Amino acid sequence: MSLDNYDKRLKEVLAEIGELGGTFESISQKKIDSPDDTMDSITKLRVSGFKGYYLAQEGIALINLIGISLVDHQERQKEFEYINKIEPLLQNASKSMEMYKTLTAKEIIERAISGSGPSPS
Repeated sequence: MSLDNYDKRLKEVLAEIGELGGTFESISQKKIDSPDDTMDSITKLRVSGFKGYYLAQEGIALINLIGISLVDHQERQKEFEYINKIEPLLQNASKSMEMYKTLTAKEIIERAISGSGPSPS
């Protein structure tokens, strides 16, 4: 994959992560009226968290690939200065979503009840 393709995919990953933020916000504001609503919300949260975690991991991998590719394209380094700003954001997103990489619905419920769940943003 070329440097430009890595850059394009990184921007797609960032856009997808941004969309997931809206999903988390809508789930957290949803009124829960029944056990079915609870399970629906938990499933959406778990799926969004899973996707968020692995997208953040992909973004970090792409940053590493871009960095190593820039060794051979030093004249283009200025184009990729934005990476210094987004890398810490992806690291934080990955850490905050890590619980979702294998989290079960039961654990989500337990964390929600105990108030120890993540605060994804």
